[in-house]
Amino acid sequence: SDWVKYKTNFEATPQAILERDKIQATILDVQGSVGEEAIGKVRSDAFKAGDDAIVEDAGNLQAAYILMRLDAFKYMNEGDPQYLTMFNTRYQEAKDAMLKLDNEMKLAYQAGYGTSKQAIEAYATAFKKLETDYTKQRDIQANQLDVLGPSIREDASKIVDSVGTDFEAKSKETNDMVSQTRLVLIAT
Repeated sequence: SDWVKYKTNFEATPQAILERDKIQATILDVQGSVGEEAIGKVRSDAFKAGDDAIVEDAGNLQAAYILMRLDAFKYMNEGDPQYLTMFNTRYQEAKDAMLKLDNEMKLAYQAGYGTSKQAIEAYATAFKKLETDYTKQRDIQANQLDVLGPSIREDASKIVDSVGTDFEAKSKETNDMVSQTRLVLIAT
């Protein structure tokens, strides 16, 4: 029935929200900070050592990653698909910067760079899952709950109207019987 479908989809929504919150807290928030700090340290160390190419490419990676995080945050809060597009653009910029860094990375920066690279990949993977779940939730809302809700409300109104009609009929029948009983009692 429509009610069962509605209930099932309605109950799935809070679970999806809890799962998104878990991904946000355990992966995005953690990996966001880890990646940003690690690439910042690579950039700082490269600057101190005078490795200008690494400074520039690490800066490009850091900027792309910060903007990825900003676009992910905006997408999760507003749900506007433009931020998803912007996230993907920034992620591609980050991958391009990582490719350049892969080719010029020096041993002195390898550990920090490896940490930042893993964090960025983990962040992007988690965000893609979160986005997929968010899209699924919006689909359930638009194609199930928003469709079934009005239908259920209409059916409930019909039931209320039917009960009211039945009640009026029974009330009239009862009143008629009471009137007939009074006439019998008056006649006797």
